[in-house]
Amino acid sequence: MIHICSVLLYTKRTGVPSQSSLDVGHLREGSGMLRNYQHRGRSPSRLARAVAALVLSGLAVTATRTAHAQRADQDSALAAPTLSTVASPRSIVSEIRAGVLAHGLPILGPQHEHGADINTALVFVSPVSEEAVSGVAPAARWLLRPRPEVGATGNLNGYTSQVYLGFDWTAPAIRNVIRSQDRLLFDFGFGGAINNDRTVASVVNRARLGSNLLFHPNLQIGYGINPHYVVALYYEHSSNAHLAKVNEGLNNIGFRVARQL
Repeated sequence: MIHICSVLLYTKRTGVPSQSSLDVGHLREGSGMLRNYQHRGRSPSRLARAVAALVLSGLAVTATRTAHAQRADQDSALAAPTLSTVASPRSIVSEIRAGVLAHGLPILGPQHEHGADINTALVFVSPVSEEAVSGVAPAARWLLRPRPEVGATGNLNGYTSQVYLGFDWTAPAIRNVIRSQDRLLFDFGFGGAINNDRTVASVVNRARLGSNLLFHPNLQIGYGINPHYVVALYYEHSSNAHLAKVNEGLNNIGFRVARQL
């Protein structure tokens, strides 16, 4: 009984006893004392004190083990942010696009070329951060955050192919058009393109583009079927804006699928 009281006094002074100070031995000792009191016919008051000491010893052991478990959980919680702060670097690629286009349509000029094109493009993260345009009206911020784009359109019938580089602007999406989480997207881009066309005007059945270096405006209307994939109608135009003697231009239109990262 004296040993149990000393343990309880130690618990009261220190707050939470150490794991070594309380163990199953205390419970066994209290149980033996209880049996001795019952065998010797001790008074009910001493028996009650023995039972109380046994219960308090068990509670002290339970409290000790709970405190150690809580300390272990706290240590794990403190260590978790350290691991989560090590994040992988963000990819510089924002979107991957690919599709099939009808080549050389007579939209703004005569049709000399035909066939199908394979179009691929990479759209990169905007170099302008959201913080840099935080003082601009939210509806106009997208105009100040164009994304660099590099792409290629290759003709499968041996006609003009081109590689282009420019910027792409994406307007705020119109959401929940048909169903939940879908989007309607509008993009327009502008830049320059270099092509493999023959600039000689006398070449038959070839677009007379007037230069191998042209302007490259383009438009896209897309439907986002989920947060990552977009199906889009795409149109691209290439011309020299009448800076050369001839300027028939080249117009391609078709469908693309985009994977937004």
